[in-house]
Amino acid sequence: MVEIVAQQLGTKVLDTKISSSIAAAEAPAHQEVLTTYAPKCKAAIDYICVCEDLYPEIIQTEENGKEG
Repeated sequence: MVEIVAQQLGTKVLDTKISSSIAAAEAPAHQEVLTTYAPKCKAAIDYICVCEDLYPEIIQTEENGKEG
């Protein structure tokens, strides 16, 4: 069902799911992004995985030390 709706909207659904966590709720209150506030929490790692899914060419460029 999700795939059908995504197709109708002209978008895609990622396999990566983002976990909920207390750190994810606390980070904005501390005016920090989650990956800085709690980089090892499951939700932060999940967000990084989503970024890798959405922008693999950017991740690859950064890993190679090149400007994109």
